[in-house]
Amino acid sequence: MTTLKKRILQNISQAETVSETTNEEPPITTVATLILENKTQSIPTSAHKVRVVEYKAIYRRFTEFIKRLKALKTLREYNEILVEFTDRLILYRNCIDDCAAILVQHLLDATDPLIQTAFLNTLKIVEQRYPTSSIKHSNELLNLGKQTKSIKVASALLSYFSILPMSSSVDKNALARFAIQYSTNTHVRVQLCAFKLLSTLGRIPDLEASLKTSIINKLLQAIEHDDARIRAEALRAMV
Repeated sequence: MTTLKKRILQNISQAETVSETTNEEPPITTVATLILENKTQSIPTSAHKVRVVEYKAIYRRFTEFIKRLKALKTLREYNEILVEFTDRLILYRNCIDDCAAILVQHLLDATDPLIQTAFLNTLKIVEQRYPTSSIKHSNELLNLGKQTKSIKVASALLSYFSILPMSSSVDKNALARFAIQYSTNTHVRVQLCAFKLLSTLGRIPDLEASLKTSIINKLLQAIEHDDARIRAEALRAMV
């Protein structure tokens, strides 16, 4: 009987010990994942543990993108990689200026107008999503516009320039002459791009007076154009 009492008391003592242990709340551990872009970035004081991830993945993608561009030859291959690039553009957001520089470099090196147009369309998408990323190359692209004999390239350049902020360093007078040159082109699409650009340039206060007069005359002539789209764009520009 005494032995039985001892066993009961021992079991009760063990049960109380277990319940006390299980009621204790486990310590909270905060794990902070840091992507360090520079060496001076501070670590939050609330973090008990820190997992540091080196910031190399984006630049590895960038170098791989350059290598792939160098190996391409056909228009189809260029189109495929440029579409893939724009679809994943957010992955390159921290080196977007370098990407714009590479696109411009390959654009200027290309001789096929269709390949040049593909790069210009890609640059336009980059500029729309990340403004001023390619603005430093605008004068180089303007020189390309002066030299090109391709209507497709000229149209793509006019469309690209029309989205640039007029505070950019591009020569506005030269840009206005470029747009005026193509405002009388037989291709309606080229004319539309030219008038869209002229409507922006016409509001620049420091534009040459002779160019402002030319822009107004071109718009007045376009109001009587046979194509309704040209008339609409000219009226929109005048308003």
